Amino acid sequence: GIYRSPEDSIAGGSQRTVEHLCAKLSGLDANAKVLDIGSGYGGTARHLAGTHGCRVTGLSISEVENERHRKMNEAKGLQDLIDVVDGNFEDIPFPDNSFDIVWSQDAMLHSGAGIR
Repeated sequence: GIYRSPEDSIAGGSQRTVEHLCAKLSGLDANAKVLDIGSGYGGTARHLAGTHGCRVTGLSISEVENERHRKMNEAKGLQDLIDVVDGNFEDIPFPDNSFDIVWSQDAMLHSGAGIR
């Protein structure tokens, strides 16, 4: 995350990171389709959909996190812009070129791919 001081919260540092990275993306608008790999509880997905109006698909292996993700999307009124999919980012269940932007934050470090 991007922290301003040692007292900053993880949530604050994560939010600043998302905002910083979003500012670097082109084409992030209501027509964009974003895949959020390892989406966890969906904070990034909600930021992307809520701020930019884009469609976001959150992919995560944790059914518990996915259920919380769905409930939080509904509480924010974003359930029509965000799909939450149970799945593994090491075997992405979508055809190539299904998304305009692929996002992943703090997820790939959990991959076992390539480790022998």
